[in-house]
Amino acid sequence: MLKRDESMRFQQAIVTLDGEKDRLQSCLDDKTEECHNLQQINTENETRLSEARVGMLC
Repeated sequence: MLKRDESMRFQQAIVTLDGEKDRLQSCLDDKTEECHNLQQINTENETRLSEARVGMLC
């Protein structure tokens, strides 16, 4: 009976950890997308800044 209880606890721990892994992967995916979006915005802002500087020189 003790081995069975222990086995069930391990199985539950595995299920819990798998769920946590999935949750963290989803969070990482969201943050990766957010980072990509911010990099894109940054690139656009740098382009505008360069264009504005060129405009000031003319």
